[in-house]
Amino acid sequence: MKEIIKDSGLFLITTYSPEFSELKGIANDNWDLLKRSSTTKVLAETKITFGYRCPPNLKDLLVRAKLPKQVSGPKRKTPH
Repeated sequence: MKEIIKDSGLFLITTYSPEFSELKGIANDNWDLLKRSSTTKVLAETKITFGYRCPPNLKDLLVRAKLPKQVSGPKRKTPH
């Protein structure tokens, strides 16, 4: 498990909001706290990648994809 975490790194992804503009600084300032526990020490040694998602806009909320209706499997005839 340690090898997998070190190879892939750690991704911190959140929805963008101006209130969280200092999130990267807060995480970097407190990252050394992870080294105190043997359980989280592996995480403290990994590379962090910060990412932001776009918040949903009005168009995303109102527009739905036009997907074809699902076709159910063949119906069985029940004996009368």
